[in-house]
This record gives sequence, C-alpha cells and structure tokens, in this order.
Amino acid sequence: MSEDLESAVLSGGQSGLASSGLVRHPFGKELLPFERYNWLYHTHFVQNDFTACIEQMDRLAVESEYCLFLKGLIKLRQGNAKSALQQFNLLKSVNNTNYIKAIARCLLILGKHQNVCDIIKEVGLKVAHNDWQLWTLYGYALLFIGATAQAKEAFQSALQNTSQVEPFIALAKCQIAEMDFKSAIFVLRRATE
Repeated sequence: MSEDLESAVLSGGQSGLASSGLVRHPFGKELLPFERYNWLYHTHFVQNDFTACIEQMDRLAVESEYCLFLKGLIKLRQGNAKSALQQFNLLKSVNNTNYIKAIARCLLILGKHQNVCDIIKEVGLKVAHNDWQLWTLYGYALLFIGATAQAKEAFQSALQNTSQVEPFIALAKCQIAEMDFKSAIFVLRRATE
C-alpha cells in the first residue's frame, strides 16, 4: 500500500490514485473558506442595500456565522423581530457580545423582558463585564419589569464604562419614575456636557 502511495507521489498523481479521484494535481483541491464572501455581504449591508445583500447570500449559498448574523440584522432593521430572533438562534457561537446584544434587542422588541435579563446575566456580563451596551439593555429590561432600583444600578454601571448619552437618558427616566426630578435634571445636565 505504501509503495502505491509513493509511486503516485513520484509520478505526479498519475497512477492508481488519480483514477480513484483522490489526487488530481500536486497541490490538491483548493477549499473555499466560509468567510470568503463576508466582505461583499458587509459592503452591501453598510450601504443599506439589503436586497442586494440577501441576493448575494442566496446566489453564493455560503452560510457563515457572519452571513447568518447579517440576515438577522437585516430582518431586525426591516421590523421583523421574530424572524430575526429565529435567524440569530441559528448562530453556533454565543460567546460573541454582538450576537448577545442582537438577541437581547429582539427580545426587548418582542416584550420578553425577563428573557433579556436572563440571557444578559447568564452569558453577556460573563463574557464582557464592561460592555456599556449590555448594561444599558439589561437596565431597560429591568425598567420594563418594574425593578427601578436595579435598573438604576445597571445604568450607572453603563455610565462607568462610557460617556454616551443613552445611559444618561435612561438613568433620568428611572429617576423620573421614582419622582426624583432634581436628580433627573442633574443627570440630563451631565448628559449635555
């Protein structure tokens, strides 16, 4: 058996192995990686050309994780949160914070606030403890549940990691819900700075 393999290599793959289809040329068959067309999908997506993006994905029929993620984002931007959530559930990697945030946004839109709290607490904050967007989504879910004190803590944790305006406004909403108008005005002034 090893003599057959050795003679096939020396003759450039022209012997019995070539007839079996295992070796066609000296370098073997080139494999196409799943990520080969991600740049093309991304280009269409950032240009908001969603139909061309979906057409390219369907035409090339390559299913990478990024492709699945973009399909979900497109469906979410088109207002179909349920279908987007189904698309995000096809993703194999749950340790990516972008995937977790997208799933949490879908669940927030669908009104499943307790599920948002669970997924962010169990997975999201363990993967990226200092991600302000995760803290903000977590705070919104807590606010909708009615846990205002915990929501304030979540928004304050978000503010420790960013100076974006969104957590300031959310914290002010919590303070308004607690009828603490002076603190809300102070927080909104800080947001304008």
